[in-house]
Amino acid sequence: MKFKAENAVVIGVSRDGVEFHKQFIEKKELKIKLLSDEQANVHRIYDILHPKHFRGKEFINAVRTTFLIDPEGGIARIWDNVKSTGHAERVLSELKTLKEK
Repeated sequence: MKFKAENAVVIGVSRDGVEFHKQFIEKKELKIKLLSDEQANVHRIYDILHPKHFRGKEFINAVRTTFLIDPEGGIARIWDNVKSTGHAERVLSELKTLKEK
């Protein structure tokens, strides 16, 4: 709701399928748009697929990242390896700062 008050749109993108997203949105009662990128096209464009090592094997995985896009469509700020606790408040603060410029 605070982002809406700032005229901001929050969109999540993951490689999970649409049906999984529907269930996830209902379970978590999300109020944001959650888009499916099963082919990882958006992930590649934003360069957030990186090698990860687990149990001696390497695989490509998405790094949870937030992009703050300015009104002109440019990237104003990037947060890598995002942890959810307190993150929305940090993004909101940065959004307000951006709007003041």
